[in-house]
Amino acid sequence: MSIARPNIQSWIGSGYRHIRQDGSQNILDFQFAGMGIDNRWNKQGAASLYLAGDRGVVVAEWGRHLSVEYSLQAPMIAQRAVFRLTMRLDSVIDLRAQHNVESLGVTFSTTWFLDSEVALTLAERIREETSAQAIIVPSIAFIDDLTRWNLVVFLDKVPADTNKWVVKTESIGRLQWNDE
Repeated sequence: MSIARPNIQSWIGSGYRHIRQDGSQNILDFQFAGMGIDNRWNKQGAASLYLAGDRGVVVAEWGRHLSVEYSLQAPMIAQRAVFRLTMRLDSVIDLRAQHNVESLGVTFSTTWFLDSEVALTLAERIREETSAQAIIVPSIAFIDDLTRWNLVVFLDKVPADTNKWVVKTESIGRLQWNDE
């Protein structure tokens, strides 16, 4: 009897990231990546880069975090510049696929990822026990649409030289919330 394993594949594609709008941060500066206190797919401080699969997801995911209190080291997020990063990764697991989720010991359902403890535990297992550099995960903002996703890059598993995996960066626009 063979043991099921997740499909780990190379991935070439784009994801959206937002950073401080004031221009003081380089889009490839990942010092705050993984610092949020409410990340679903990494423990606080475990360097993880979250990228939205499309413009709608980046807006929705940003909106989910507007009221979150961040640590003193992480900047407030009321004004953000949005960039599209095109990347080439050697090993990615797509957690929207039933086979991949179940091969890692989690019972698949259309909402399995809503349990943040299950999501965090699974992501940590993947990070520690597989060669995967990243995971594609359903967007919590679009729980009824698995075509809407986030890419979570485990920064400790990709080269420190971003030129080896980030192919292109493009400025897309801005996000801003005014409390007036």
